Amino acid sequence: MSKINISENLFLETAELKRLINFLDTDGWKRAVKTLVTKFGIVKDENNTQFKVTAQGTDVVINPGLAFTTSMEAIVLKNARTLSMLNIINKAWIIISRSTTNYEEGTVNLGATGGISGNNTLFTQVLRGQPNFPTKVAFESSLNTGEYEVVNVVNDTSATVVGNFTPENNIRYKVIGTFTPGFNPAEANKYIYEYDDCEITVIDSPSKPLISTDEYLVACVYMNSGSLVVEDYRIYNMLNYEYKASEIHETGVNPLVALLNCNYVSGKQAVGSVSMDVELIAEHGYKINNYSLNYGSTSTTFTITNGMCSVYGRLYTQNNVLHGSIPNDAFNDWLLLNRANMKTCKIDKNVNNVLYISMFDTSIVESAGNDFVIIPDFDGIEYQVTVSNNVVSTDSYRGNERKFFFRESIENIFSRLRFYIMFPETGTSYADNVTVDIRYRMIDAGSRYNFNGLAATEFKNIKGESEILGNSDFDINVAELKPIAEIRNYS
Repeated sequence: MSKINISENLFLETAELKRLINFLDTDGWKRAVKTLVTKFGIVKDENNTQFKVTAQGTDVVINPGLAFTTSMEAIVLKNARTLSMLNIINKAWIIISRSTTNYEEGTVNLGATGGISGNNTLFTQVLRGQPNFPTKVAFESSLNTGEYEVVNVVNDTSATVVGNFTPENNIRYKVIGTFTPGFNPAEANKYIYEYDDCEITVIDSPSKPLISTDEYLVACVYMNSGSLVVEDYRIYNMLNYEYKASEIHETGVNPLVALLNCNYVSGKQAVGSVSMDVELIAEHGYKINNYSLNYGSTSTTFTITNGMCSVYGRLYTQNNVLHGSIPNDAFNDWLLLNRANMKTCKIDKNVNNVLYISMFDTSIVESAGNDFVIIPDFDGIEYQVTVSNNVVSTDSYRGNERKFFFRESIENIFSRLRFYIMFPETGTSYADNVTVDIRYRMIDAGSRYNFNGLAATEFKNIKGESEILGNSDFDINVAELKPIAEIRNYS
């Protein structure tokens, strides 16, 4: 780290001291820490409560918090702050940014003769009394508006200043430095202690506003049916945390993708038809049929009492006994979606059938008609169905492709994939039996994933019989499914 070579009889003035600060700060710890930070923003504490916004009647309360800008400057909110939402017309977008303050820790009670007693103050650390070049103080007051010299400092909560005063209680104060006699410092320079603070901005807008690099959006607040709704945006602005469902986004593998049914949907009774239409029903999420909610101070628990997917099977409660289970941590960083209003909440973790959600948006729950599912946090899913024969393929120069592709929304956890298979006699190279291979890949902006095989689970085959999907493919005997004309006896 760069330094000043300090030795005896070396004169240090403002330029040298500023240079020393720069060596310690910009060229020192900041340069080191920046190499370790991948994303700037809000520091996450154990219960993830920093800068959390909650509704209280027509107000919102912003929790104390700590965040860091790209310059490693701290945004500090020491005490909870309450904001009124009465005048909001559209949506209130709550944004934090860095500011500074010269006000000291705690508040003071000021007596008529200059005695000051402090509440949570640190007088011995910031004040200096006579005769050792005493500092001055200024109060946040419309009654006592001067600059008052400190006479003596008794301890951290007791001191005396010169002057006659109008008594006041619970007022803030600032410290004015000691300067060369006769010198009048600029207003910006005379308050010698500057502390990290937080500027809170509220933008009334129907859509998300554009903000600068070192501003962080913490919440969106709006009215719904007479009640304030708070949407938590902190997750997108966390220090050293890029919002993505980490493990599943690394591999693009969704363990819940499974085949449910293979159905013969068209051509079954059509004598003389050249092909049959087949429909596959696939699943890529978890369906919730019943649940209970518990709103905690730091996290909401969403308990699934009835739900299922092909991979984990059915889960239900009967006579207060839970039947079935979900692997712990299976839904970490997945989304709880209500298809009734298309709102989501990120799941922090699950312990069996209990989902823990620290940023729970209460507006996700409707008074009736809720349709909850659990989905991975992707933009969509694409299925690839390959038929070994009996479809019109591309020419040999293009690889004789016999593939069908289906791009589906992630919100609809059940996908219907329809394709055709030609009957054997309609082509010279067509076969009585074909193999159908089904694979999927997750779709996400900016990412490319390979096609993966589906889970090896039970499905209903084209004959309505149970079959295990092995190696992500199955066979269909096309010849025996061809409709045959009924033989009539006209005698």
